Amino acid sequence: MAESAPQIRYFVAGDSEMVTLLNVFDPSLPPDVGKLLRRAVVEHPGYFRVSQSPGATFVLGKQVVLRSTGLFVADQKIADYNQIVEEVPRVDVENGVVFIGKARVRKGMTTSRKKLLAIGIPVLAFWVFTLVMGHLAR
Repeated sequence: MAESAPQIRYFVAGDSEMVTLLNVFDPSLPPDVGKLLRRAVVEHPGYFRVSQSPGATFVLGKQVVLRSTGLFVADQKIADYNQIVEEVPRVDVENGVVFIGKARVRKGMTTSRKKLLAIGIPVLAFWVFTLVMGHLAR
């Protein structure tokens, strides 16, 4: 049996029955819409459980709307809902039918932000100290 190439998906939610994944790598999806979807997953993960709320409409951007019938940009359907939001039965994950592995999880701040804060806070403190001392010396 031939294995298919791994596909990248973003984890949205999981419960005792289902694992919900976001696919922003569909070729029909414009890159800026993919970025908007990734941001929406972080800020509003409940939007991506539309199958539990038939008829629900979520406005993701100026002209980007997610419905149970699909993803729309400027009132044009660009993808079916199931192309963007994939719901995998948990039993398929547990039985190895679907493999979810090598997931990168980002927690906390990036290294560059930590370095920026490490440099910025002492510089700011020195500037405030100099300003206060100069004001007191008058």
